[in-house]
Amino acid sequence: MGTGSAAILGTWRDQLWSNYVRLESRSDSSEFYGSVAQIVPGSPRFTLVRSTAQLTERTPALVRTDRSEYLLLSFMRVGHWYLEQDDRRTELLPGQFAIYDSTRPYRLHADGPFEQMVFRMPRALMECRMPRLSHMTARAYDSGSGPGALVAGFVNLLAGHAQSLSPDAVESFEIAGADLIATALALLGEGSGARSASLFERIVAKLSNQVLDDGFDFAVYARQQGMSLRSLQRLFHENGTTPRAWLLQRRLDNIASQLRSPAFAQRSITEIALSSGFNDLTYFNRMFRARFSATPSQWRRSTGRDKS
Repeated sequence: MGTGSAAILGTWRDQLWSNYVRLESRSDSSEFYGSVAQIVPGSPRFTLVRSTAQLTERTPALVRTDRSEYLLLSFMRVGHWYLEQDDRRTELLPGQFAIYDSTRPYRLHADGPFEQMVFRMPRALMECRMPRLSHMTARAYDSGSGPGALVAGFVNLLAGHAQSLSPDAVESFEIAGADLIATALALLGEGSGARSASLFERIVAKLSNQVLDDGFDFAVYARQQGMSLRSLQRLFHENGTTPRAWLLQRRLDNIASQLRSPAFAQRSITEIALSSGFNDLTYFNRMFRARFSATPSQWRRSTGRDKS
């Protein structure tokens, strides 16, 4: 590789690091080209990526040293590449999208030029809605029909209007859209062979907007879904949790997200906790610290917002 191409590859790595997570990238091409353009200047949420043949990796060592937690949704426009994660390898073609998770190693390999749009979203937004995210990574989904078209439509619409919206408004739409994305992915997951996981993900996606009510009752919800409470409990157990543990995690993750969101900067911690289903603040503070190794005030202070 010539000096000029080596310099371009170095710039490419810098762009990857500043917009996504720590990655290693290499190319054998003597005419390598790569660029990452932010659709909204100053924000890495939506990016347009163009590159020639190359291999980009999120190695185990980088996962250990860089704790960034994002989900990346790639929508292929031109060309193709291969994605490897969670013991799966898939080819992504134009009109398809795929998901990869920055908390685990992955590889992206392109053997020719390609162009894609990438939507970067906080992993916590989807983790509480889809506890088995590893079932959805490294699979190619159709952007043009069915549930996949809903995901692509939402992401493209938000990307197209993001520049005319305030950052707080974009973040609010992103939070609201997480339920749509989770529901669509759960439906798409039915084709992966993980039927119990797909049913579970549909159930928790429907639950997401209800569990913030301090009067929420799983027995009532089970009847509404046409199943017994015992069947609902068994479904949670098959997916590695219990209704009570999932409910607590969902509420705590919702609060943690709000405490770091500019959209909720004027709300006190007490208001946020009460509106998220906690009517015992002592219990809330104890559970929050156990999950995040920080008090709610410390968590909020780390973003420069300290309204208790």
